Amino acid sequence: MNQKIWALITLVLAAACAWLYLGRPQDPPAATPPSVQAPQAPDPLSESPVSSATETPHELNGLRLRLAAAEHDRDEYKKGLEAAVAELNRLNHEKRVAERVTSIVGSAGPAPALPSRTSPARVSSLRAPTVQVLGQEILVTGMLYNSGDEPAYVTATVTLLLNNSRIDTASFPLTVPARSDASYSKAFRFPGTQGTYSATVAF
Repeated sequence: MNQKIWALITLVLAAACAWLYLGRPQDPPAATPPSVQAPQAPDPLSESPVSSATETPHELNGLRLRLAAAEHDRDEYKKGLEAAVAELNRLNHEKRVAERVTSIVGSAGPAPALPSRTSPARVSSLRAPTVQVLGQEILVTGMLYNSGDEPAYVTATVTLLLNNSRIDTASFPLTVPARSDASYSKAFRFPGTQGTYSATVAF
C-alpha cells in the first residue's frame, strides 16, 4: 500500500515538473541585427538611356557610295603604284647598263663624260578622286604623282559629276615635287539631289 502511495506521489511530482517546464514563458529570441548590404555601384547601362541610331535611306545611300568609292580608289591606287614601280625598274635597268658600259671601257682610258639625263616632270593620277557627301558639302580628294626629276607646277581641274553628268567644276594650282606625290582636296556645295556622285581631275 505504501509503495502505491509513493508511486502516485512520484507520478504527481513528475507531472508538476513537466507542467512547470513546459508552461513557463520562453525567453524571446535574441534580436538579429539587420544584415547590412554593401552599396551597389550604379549601373551605367541602367541609368543612361540607350540611344538607338536610326539611319535614314539618305545616310545608307551615302555609306554605299563611300564603300564603292573606297573600292574604286583601291583599284586606281594599285594601278598607279604598278606604273610607278615599272618606271623605277626602267630607270634602274638604264643605270645598270650605264655602269656596265663604264666598266668595259674603263681599261682603255678615262670614260667620256656622259651628258646628265634629267627627265622632265611627268605627272599622273595615282587614283581616281574620292567623293564624300558630308551634310551640305561634297568633298573631293585625290593624289597626283610626279615621276620626273624636276618639280611640276600644274593647274588641277576637278569636275563633279552626278550620274555621270557634270554639275560643277573648280580649278586650283598645285605643286608636285620631283619623284614624289601631292594630295589635293576641293569642297563643293551639296545640290540636294540624290544619285551617284563621282569626280574627274585634269592637269
